[in-house]
Amino acid sequence: MSTKAYDSALNFMPAEADKPSFFKRVKEFMHAMNAGLAAWREYERLRMSGVEHGLAASKAFEKHFE
Repeated sequence: MSTKAYDSALNFMPAEADKPSFFKRVKEFMHAMNAGLAAWREYERLRMSGVEHGLAASKAFEKHFE
């Protein structure tokens, strides 16, 4: 399959309308930061309770990142 024109070669690029807005990207970023911090707090709570590192990390990830 050969390309006849430069524009047709770029038709795989997403349209401008398909990009999420800046505010939606910021909202998703803040949500991800909040989830990460919640997992970190859960991990620290488990570690302070005497749970070993690997198990505490597994439980924190399991609880917050299904």
